[in-house]
Order: sequence, then C-alpha cells, then structure tokens
Amino acid sequence: DVADFLVELTSSPKLAAAYYQGMEGAPPLDFAARFAAESDYYAKTLDELDTSRQLEKDDPSAFEWPEYYAKEFTKPTTEYMKHCFHRKLLELRKDPALLQTKAGQAVFMGVFTGALFHNLDYDDFSSKFGFIFSVLMYIGLTGMGDMPGHIDRRNVFYKQRDQSFFPTAAYVVSNVVVAVIVAVIETAVYAIIVYYMTGMASASFGPFFVLLWLLSLAMGQWFVALAAIAPSAQDAQPMAGMCIVMSVLFSGFIIQRENIPQWWRWMYWISPISWAFRGVAVNEYRSDVYDKCVYQRRELGCGTIPGTEVADPLTADDDDFCCFESSDGLYFLKLYSVPVDAFFVPLGAVVLLGYVAFSVFAQTVLLTFVRHGHKGGAAAADEEVSEAELERKMRPVAKMDRAASTRMAAQSQKEIPYVPVTVAFRDLHYTVQTPPRTPHGPPEQLELLGGVTGFSEPDSMTALMGSSGAGKTTLLDVVAGRKTSGKIT
Repeated sequence: DVADFLVELTSSPKLAAAYYQGMEGAPPLDFAARFAAESDYYAKTLDELDTSRQLEKDDPSAFEWPEYYAKEFTKPTTEYMKHCFHRKLLELRKDPALLQTKAGQAVFMGVFTGALFHNLDYDDFSSKFGFIFSVLMYIGLTGMGDMPGHIDRRNVFYKQRDQSFFPTAAYVVSNVVVAVIVAVIETAVYAIIVYYMTGMASASFGPFFVLLWLLSLAMGQWFVALAAIAPSAQDAQPMAGMCIVMSVLFSGFIIQRENIPQWWRWMYWISPISWAFRGVAVNEYRSDVYDKCVYQRRELGCGTIPGTEVADPLTADDDDFCCFESSDGLYFLKLYSVPVDAFFVPLGAVVLLGYVAFSVFAQTVLLTFVRHGHKGGAAAADEEVSEAELERKMRPVAKMDRAASTRMAAQSQKEIPYVPVTVAFRDLHYTVQTPPRTPHGPPEQLELLGGVTGFSEPDSMTALMGSSGAGKTTLLDVVAGRKTSGKIT
C-alpha cells in the first residue's frame, strides 16, 4: 500500500513504533536496505543515472537523456483519452440530474413546438419555414447553458494539465465524445416529437435529424471554445450572445439572401445556422411530397386560359402541369431565396462537421496556451513576475507580519496559562451513509477514515500531508469532535 510505504519511510521512530504495535512489518531502515540489495529496479535506476552522469561529464554537448525521461507523456494518447473518457462518464453517472434535465427539457420543448405548429397544411410554406427556424434556434442554443460549468471546471484542468496528468488533446477529445452521445440523445428526443407532430415529410426525417444533431454539436463546441478564452462566465455570456445574433441575422430567414447587402453576404455563407437552415429546407421541399403543382394550379392560375379564370381544356386535368417552377417544393424554396440544389443537404452536414473540427482545434490551442488567474485576467502559462513587482506586492504583507510579531511578543510577556497536551489516536474509523445506487435500494456505508493512527506532541510542529481528497480535513474534524453525522469508532 502506498500510504503504508510513505509512513514507513517518513515517520519518526516513535510514530513507527505506535503504528506497528501489534502488527507485522519491517522497520523503515530494514525495508530500505532490502530494497537496495534485492530490487532490480533500484539497480537499473542507479545504472542509468551513473551512465548519464558519466556521459554528461565526458561530453556535455552530446549528452541526451533517454527518450523515456525526455518525454512529457510516455503512454499513447489513446490511453490518456480512455482515462479521461471514463472519468467523464463517471461524472455523468454521479450526476444523473443533468441528463434527466436535458431530456425533460427536450420533451417539453418538443411537445410545445409540435403543438404550436401542429399538422401544418401542405401549402403553409411560411409557417413551415418558421418551424424550421425555431427548431434550429432551440437546438443551437442548448449548449449555451453549459458554459458556466466549463468555466468552473477550468481551474481543475489547469492544475492537472500543468502536472502532466494528460495531454490537452486527450481531455478535449474525450469531452467531445461524451458531448456527441449527449447530443444524440437530446436531439433524437426533440426531433422525433416535433417532426411528426407538425406533419413534415416522413421520408425526410433521417437527414433532418442528422443536420439538427450536427448543428447542436457545432454550436455546443463553439460555446466550449468561448468558455476556454473568456476570463469569466460574465464575460462569456456577451461573447456567446454576439455570436448568436450574427448567426441568426444571416441565417437566411430573418433577412433573405437576396436582400442582404453585397458586402455582408459572406456572413450568410459562414453562419452555421444558415447552413443548417438551407439543408433542412432543401431536404423537406425536395421530397416527393412536394413534387407536384397543386399550389401553383390553385393559387397562381396554372391550368387556366391566360387573362381569364376559365379552365384550359388542355391542362385543366393535368396535375403535373406547372406554370412557374417544375414543382411546388422548388417554388416554395425560391420564395425564400433558398438554393434549390439537392447537394446542399450533404454539403451542409460536411460544413457543420468542419465547424465541430475547428471548434475542437480551437479548444485544444486555447486550453494549452491561455491561462486565467483568480481575478479573471488571461495570462501566459509560463509568465513570471519580476522581482520588483513581487517586492511591491509583498511589502504590505511584511508590514502585517511585523505588526503581528510585535503583538505576539507582547502577549507572551503576560504569561498566558499553557498546559502541554499530547493528542493521540489509534485505529480511528469514520463512516458515513451515502444515497442508494438504485431507487429502492438500501443506503450504503462509505468509510472515509480506515484505521488511522497518529499523535502530536506539545512544543512541536506536526505536518499532516496528503494529496487532494486524501482525508486530511476529515481527520482533523473527527479528532476535534466537529463531525455531527456519521459513525466514529
């Protein structure tokens, strides 16, 4: 056990004796001597160090450490991705409310939108374009609410990345994979409800779902990239809002493409919502349902003698006769200045995938080279504070320390009563109840302290050391009698 090993090597003889009273074990010196005498790893390490020192001494310019010691990450990147992915899945499993909230929101908004646009008529193209736009707006904005969470977890990432826990790319890719899974679930729930409640073309659901899913992923990853560069959540929200406004204005629905000024039209072709809007609209109106001219014949006078309302005997009974476009679907698309070519459906999917790739690349670069301090200002990872600046900042602290020392010296002269006390504990256990893993299962017992032994003598400083989450604060609270729940034995 690593903890026992550290206790053996670092403890005083008195603590080691108390720790091993009634237990089988070896004194630290005996353990170290046996490790040096019998361990192949010890001998190999000494040999590598001696060889490296000799090489460095003989020819410093030609000296190079072995590749294993020169590399920051010695394992394949996929290995780090696997660990980051498992950790992210564990976070989701321990926080089921997140997925439940997203699924519930998708159901509510799906039913609400489906009821608002319920069973649209064949020729109600204006409402159908409005339905497409509203669906894309909801899907595109779902990732904006996750920005504060990404910013809150950013400092943890900084700490772990600077300690070389994993490459930045492994962290980013694992988060993207989990985001893909969540987006599939959320988009599927929402898309199935709204699509069939509004009476859209059934054969076109597949591309409709794919485009919505890719838009959700593209916008979500772009918001994550903004969270990586924004100093704080308060700064990230306006940045995200500006991007949303620009994407919506140039989506092709608020202002049609032909009405956009020429010098702003390039924004129409880079807006992710615009690509999704074109793809979904072309996918719907190029389907077989609209491959006829019912609207043109009824509303535009096709099949009548020009200049009159008298039916033309040659075309009155011909349902395929069109006088403006070859089908109603193409006519509806051109009314909104939407390109009618069918290749805009797969092209839109490819462009949205490109947005996802660009956002992932931006996240990797930003998380690698940008750091945000406690005050929210961005700083380079290797930025150093000058000696003059450090002295200026430490000057008020030094004055406070001198004042505190003066007060303590004055108090010590008053002979404050002091009774030396030795604090000791042996085989200390502390357990708490945790919620059951199943809805109707029994609560589980989690042991936070398992057989801890130690002491602290008066007139001495005792350091309690351990990694984050090891239980240092829990041990002090239990020893001080501050715990009001759980079981202490």
